[in-house]
Amino acid sequence: MKNSINLNYGINVDKMYLKNDYNFFFYNNTKVYIYEVDENNNINEIINLSNKMFKKNIKVNTFILNKNNDYFSHFNSKTYILLKENSLEDISLKSIKTISKNDNKLSNFDIIKEWEKEVNVIEKELLETNDEFLSLKKDIDYYIGIAENAIQMLIKYHKKIINNSIGHRLDYKLFHDNNINNPLLFIRVNEMYDIANYIKYLFFNNKIDYDIIKSIINENNFENNIYLFVNLLYPSVYFDLVKKVLLNKEKEEMIIKYGKFRKKYLSFIKEIQYFMKRKGVKDVELINWLYMN
Repeated sequence: MKNSINLNYGINVDKMYLKNDYNFFFYNNTKVYIYEVDENNNINEIINLSNKMFKKNIKVNTFILNKNNDYFSHFNSKTYILLKENSLEDISLKSIKTISKNDNKLSNFDIIKEWEKEVNVIEKELLETNDEFLSLKKDIDYYIGIAENAIQMLIKYHKKIINNSIGHRLDYKLFHDNNINNPLLFIRVNEMYDIANYIKYLFFNNKIDYDIIKSIINENNFENNIYLFVNLLYPSVYFDLVKKVLLNKEKEEMIIKYGKFRKKYLSFIKEIQYFMKRKGVKDVELINWLYMN
């Protein structure tokens, strides 16, 4: 790979690194990521979008042109691109909103389809295990029940919800690794999608600020609050970790850590329900079964 990068880009790579499934190296003190891509998978739109955003002084990561003035290079019958990191700024609601509000032509992310698929995959994988993952199985039915409630509520309202903002394909390390500036993770969703996932990240890391959540809810219209609520309800961070445990990419002890948040998570959802009802979003009463567990 080092020789291919030198041949295609004229860059001498001294040392390559691997962290959290990402390969990268440093060039002129800047981190450069290496990604295998499919040229037919919406990549050109993502490249154009990231270039436009960078020209507007939004410091998203940008793609590097090779010697042939092309973004795509080839190695061992595979296509790869180089992505330069342009900012080390910590993630915040401000940075999320700055990226979210940009016009885009990305394909719409079918969140209902993705959630239903995720739940089915997890259930199928667990059925194929015997005495493995006992800690995981202890709480999984509870979280699947929560997920199904979120899906049902979103099905009821999804036709009224506007999806024209930029969000990110969720990885539970998205906010830890500052991947918010990675355009390869961009998806077209409602503006509350990333905000909800960021709030969940803060919750699981004991950094939650309910005053900020209240202000977001008070500024929202009814449809955006429904979307915010179902995304806070859906246990995406937990499920992403479950899938990694099932693939042996994370230790099961991580599940025990998150499992301990169950009572706190319930109190968290209860607070959100209270804020929503004060704003007039009565439909959140649909999940009162949570408090019977």
